Amino acid sequence: MNPGKLLRMNAESQAHVFSVLIEKGVLNPNECRELLERNPRDGGDEYVDVTKPEPAPVRRPQEAPPDDDEEDVAASALIKARTIANARALELLAEEERAVTGLAQEHARSSTAWRSAVAGFYGRFSARVALAMVCERQAAKAWCEFRRDRILAEGLAGLNGDAAETLADLSLVEGVHVAG
Repeated sequence: MNPGKLLRMNAESQAHVFSVLIEKGVLNPNECRELLERNPRDGGDEYVDVTKPEPAPVRRPQEAPPDDDEEDVAASALIKARTIANARALELLAEEERAVTGLAQEHARSSTAWRSAVAGFYGRFSARVALAMVCERQAAKAWCEFRRDRILAEGLAGLNGDAAETLADLSLVEGVHVAG
């Protein structure tokens, strides 16, 4: 298996591949999280065993105190994570721009239809953002609501700005609960 190739897939394909690998017992959830440079989760070290109805109890290894090498590895991992998150963010923004531009052309004659179409798009797009950015659904929803409001206020000019950085930040912050 080539982890680099897995990480270059689009988010939907990547999620499918990891799901199959976990389901078939090839990798455990924490091994998949490690490939995505995410922290392990409790219970994630156990493999799926389709012949056994109950998962085995979780055993956590003792953690060694961090040393300088681990800090270097962590810094390197953060740089890689930022690079991957920025690439994903740019892909999503290109997808958003194509969709919103298409909606503008389709609904150019009706402001009401345009507003409704934009609201519908961002309502659906939040699930795509959550999957692609591997973030909480609420954070993706809040980001989409912000973008929707900006587009409705500024039109297609609202597509410009620093959206890539804020979108990338969604996948780099763990445990953040965004209101909305």
